[in-house]
Amino acid sequence: MQLWSQKCVGKRTLLYCLLLLLLVPPFLHFESFEASAQTATDLSDARVAIYHCQRYDNYSFTACIYLFEWMNTTVELLTGPEIQQGALRAFDLLVLPAFGPSSYERELTPVGKERIRQFLATGGSLFTVCRGTEFAVICLGLIDATLQYIGPAGVQCHDTHNGELALGEMSVNLDSNGPDLSQEPDSYMVFCTGASYFEVHDSTEVIPILSYAESGLPGVIVFQYGLGTIMLSSPHPEFEEGDTRDGLDQSSYTHWPTYQFLQDPDSEWDLLFKVTSWLISTSPGIPEHVYLGALALVGGVFTSIVVATLVLEIMKRR
Repeated sequence: MQLWSQKCVGKRTLLYCLLLLLLVPPFLHFESFEASAQTATDLSDARVAIYHCQRYDNYSFTACIYLFEWMNTTVELLTGPEIQQGALRAFDLLVLPAFGPSSYERELTPVGKERIRQFLATGGSLFTVCRGTEFAVICLGLIDATLQYIGPAGVQCHDTHNGELALGEMSVNLDSNGPDLSQEPDSYMVFCTGASYFEVHDSTEVIPILSYAESGLPGVIVFQYGLGTIMLSSPHPEFEEGDTRDGLDQSSYTHWPTYQFLQDPDSEWDLLFKVTSWLISTSPGIPEHVYLGALALVGGVFTSIVVATLVLEIMKRR
């Protein structure tokens, strides 16, 4: 009876070690050799995952793809099930476009949401827009903040706004102690109809990037989360109104009838390039040699337990 009990304990120990080997890697984000050589002026080695809602595409999703391809990053589309399975560990940055929070909630499930938090805590980066920002704040709980609408209550970024859509002036934080924005213009015209500003309620050190010119309230912010970095944007700086380089032309629109007639006098893409460079370079992830070393350590412990168990069994049989 005692020998049978010892065998059970040994089997349980082996099983626990095996589960540890299987479960730890999907939560770890680690940099590749190429990513470690990345500089703030070259994103050619950056790996960007853009969330792809399985039910539909939208304007923000399309514009984000073109934006990050313009940055010369390696862009891949990830679905909720793929994120749940640990696919984020191969990427530097996750992009959440303006899909509805309910779509994210439905497809990611609690497992997918925890995968994103772990990805950020261990050195990944996040870039969100509009409804993707709502999901990051409300559902992921990455920061204790409230999104307060600058327009009429209940008006969302993707809704028509009394039949008109408009650009709003947003001031640039030229003195940012995060991304270097000192060479940027004083302000940009950004599509921000129905967008929000942030009221932060915890001690998170938030760096404003763009603030609404009339009120000075922040609409685009960056901050650190664990070893990772995050950019949250309520307005839509990814859109290139009056320019088709964001992949959107007149034939693309099924609603927002006035959107294609907006003429943006400037482009926020250069600013977004600087912010993205900062996000990735500030949170390079767990170095690959550390990851492999940790894996080797776990494997060594597992092997030692197996060998010790076998030796004990042989000695008892004698």
